[in-house]
Amino acid sequence: VNGFDVNRDNAYQTQIESIMTTAEIAKWTPISMLDFHGHVKDFLIEPCTTPHEPNYEYDLLIDNMLEQAHLMGRAGIANTKYEHYVIPYEDYSGGWDDGTPSYTATYAMYQGALGHTIEMPDINEDSLNATYSAGLASTNYVLQNKDKLYNNQLEIFRRGVDNIDSPEADKYMLNAAGDQIGRPRGENENFFPEYYVIPTDKSLQKNTLEAYRMAEYLIRNDIIVDVTTQPAMVGNKTYPAGSFVVSMHQAKRSYANTVLYDGFDASDFEEMYAELIMNFPDARGFDRDIIRDKGIFDGKTEKVTNVIMPTTQILVEADYYVIKNSNNDAVRAVNTLLSNNKKVELLLANGNGYEKGDYLVSKADMSFVKNDYLLDVVAYSGNAMTKVLMEPKVGALGNGHLTFVLKELGFHMVTENSNIIVSNATNNVKADILAGKPYIGIGGSAMSFIKRSAILPGFDYESTGYEGLLRGIADKDSLVTSGYKAEEVMYNSQGAYITNSGGAKVITSVVGSENYFKAGWWPGNEVVKGKALAVSQKVGNADVTIFANNIVNKAHPQHSYRMLANAIFTSLPSTSNTESFTISLENTPNTF
Repeated sequence: VNGFDVNRDNAYQTQIESIMTTAEIAKWTPISMLDFHGHVKDFLIEPCTTPHEPNYEYDLLIDNMLEQAHLMGRAGIANTKYEHYVIPYEDYSGGWDDGTPSYTATYAMYQGALGHTIEMPDINEDSLNATYSAGLASTNYVLQNKDKLYNNQLEIFRRGVDNIDSPEADKYMLNAAGDQIGRPRGENENFFPEYYVIPTDKSLQKNTLEAYRMAEYLIRNDIIVDVTTQPAMVGNKTYPAGSFVVSMHQAKRSYANTVLYDGFDASDFEEMYAELIMNFPDARGFDRDIIRDKGIFDGKTEKVTNVIMPTTQILVEADYYVIKNSNNDAVRAVNTLLSNNKKVELLLANGNGYEKGDYLVSKADMSFVKNDYLLDVVAYSGNAMTKVLMEPKVGALGNGHLTFVLKELGFHMVTENSNIIVSNATNNVKADILAGKPYIGIGGSAMSFIKRSAILPGFDYESTGYEGLLRGIADKDSLVTSGYKAEEVMYNSQGAYITNSGGAKVITSVVGSENYFKAGWWPGNEVVKGKALAVSQKVGNADVTIFANNIVNKAHPQHSYRMLANAIFTSLPSTSNTESFTISLENTPNTF
């Protein structure tokens, strides 16, 4: 309903259909999982080509999956007009990979299941009969081999419980040339750490909201999450009670590792079927620590059965409060206030415990939202320069991913009489921009319009279609990057970057050092090193902001959402009639 391909969402889990489906798969831990699709004329039955996601216990899956696939294929052609079937693992050289758990079948493989996507050839009765016959053959295979298959599934889980990094799995981790490269261990002996720690204390965690949401996600996916019951010291860092601990000594540790580790580089492959970057800490924007010390949390944790989201804490009584621009709930709270005609001011300078880009509200208005959102709040000490925010009325141009994200953030969406345009499409809105309406463009399609229309003369870009997780730099002088560090990891789903800013100010870019590329699939990715990813410029009376990287792609890069919100809020004029800073009484905000 939101315009998403649900068969690309089984790991991101932003859509209700995939949330419910994966929760059931994880709950029941099936031995076999079939996902019927269409259409591939050759009657395709998985398993897949390389690259295989390194967290699979592939050696324990592949033989049984191949045996089952052949039986399904033979049953399908024996009972229909079709004369052949194909198995990508054996019949394709590449391009039909299981490098990601995004697909229902490949997600199920992390649960110990023999996971198959089956592509029926046509929309006709023979295709119905072919898939029906394949389903019967699959069921018969499981019934005839249940002891072997269950013992094999238990061995997958035993490796998890004992945190075994088997060299047998390495044999299936190949590069594009077909050479064995094994799991990407770096300098570590074991590919899997002993623990991941997701701190919840604000002194150790930049985004408490996403830390709790990640704990919810893991538990829903049948991952055991513990919480510290007492302070625990690891090296020079002390984790207070209440820190989430994810042990890699558990049956389904492979899936936990898939969503919590950095990811891998598949750039030597010519083809990939879809996005492979998980890395929830970077994509969703929370801190997690990798711990390799054995047993260091023994006796210091208890199992979490239900995640209880904390509430906004207000420690000091004041007439005005600052909502720090530190998570997506801050954006939602601001939009709730604006939609209810409440006054919200944007801080234009750093102050005592707050920064440029944070939000200023009254005590009464804070009470209006504090129970609905998890906010970082500090008392306002006065004497900061501010801008009174206008409620955005967003005209969205583009796909369902964009509108879904804008709605998730609480923006007021309109089909006419908008006061700002947000687009990831090629729509020609030059006349609107020249008339003074702010414009935010996202991705290659929007950049195509900017270049074609000469809105920014000389502006140019490349859009390669590849995917990368990149180490980047944020311009701290810009309000668009408020709430971010000077160095951030940035997600790029289209392999797009800006080659000529057209005179616009560069607000985010890729680092120029050799460690610019963290994970993904981007052949020839050295071209992006040092390149601009976002620019902003005043065009007449309109602010124009361009994001080369698709910051709303499949609603996964949620860490980037606040850049989008910042651009929206700061592009609109102040609702105040004054155009200069006024001196105010103590504890009363200055207004721009």
